[in-house]
Amino acid sequence: MKIIMFLAGWLGISYSALAQLTYGAGIGTTGYSGDVNDVSIGSARYSINGDVGYKVNDMLELYGSATFYEISAKDAVPQRNINFRSRNLEAYVGARFFLTSPYKTFVTYKTDVLLPYFYGGVGVTTIDPYARDGKGEYVSMRQLRLEGRPVPSSAAIYPIGFGLRLRLTQAFYINAEGGLRFVNSDMLDGIMTDKVKSKDISPEARSFIASLGQTQSNLVNAMNSTDATGGFVYKNGNPARKDLYGIFQLRVEFIPAASAKQSEFKYRGRSASSIYHRRKPSRRLK
Repeated sequence: MKIIMFLAGWLGISYSALAQLTYGAGIGTTGYSGDVNDVSIGSARYSINGDVGYKVNDMLELYGSATFYEISAKDAVPQRNINFRSRNLEAYVGARFFLTSPYKTFVTYKTDVLLPYFYGGVGVTTIDPYARDGKGEYVSMRQLRLEGRPVPSSAAIYPIGFGLRLRLTQAFYINAEGGLRFVNSDMLDGIMTDKVKSKDISPEARSFIASLGQTQSNLVNAMNSTDATGGFVYKNGNPARKDLYGIFQLRVEFIPAASAKQSEFKYRGRSASSIYHRRKPSRRLK
């Protein structure tokens, strides 16, 4: 703790400001809903998270979060037969709104044990879908261009959710948190277009479609079409409905300043350096 105080003082950060910081890390599970699995939530996958928060007041905490996660789903439409997975990285800034006071003061340590909260934010996620071919191997949908259009590399997200914070000790907490990420894109799964033209299907996509071993799928029909319309396939995707995914995670949070000795809090407002270097009273010689 003294090392943290010394570094903060060296950087000119007051102890009162340092006391508002929290650090968190955790793991969780994910679910996805989009064109591939229609309206249901896809197969549960994993996520790894880290964040840094700053307590503005007893009811509000601002934070930045980064999560590596995977989503996947089996195609709910047999005529399309596109099973996918995507390993992405999201990052966003947000705010947690506590329904009760999260930690009334570090001085007296009158902290509520269990705290419900809502959160919301804005950020970005990468998009990197892979489709499983007939051999069971995953192929990048960015390279396949199954719909004859590029797959974006990222999209804006709008996270909202609910959580519970449980105090374990003066410095450690556990958060159970679940929420949805509304995505400003319909291409998390690489599928969006409601109609595809045969002439737009790339050679790589044709080879992929052939590997699936189907003879009557929508994409096969489009690929083999020679009619005057250019081989439209209808209802391949639904561009009117954006994709979304959800994350539930358990996270451990650490408040470095809260692990200080109680006596050090009476110096609140002074720099950490001045606290660290304060002199002990000298003893008089008899």
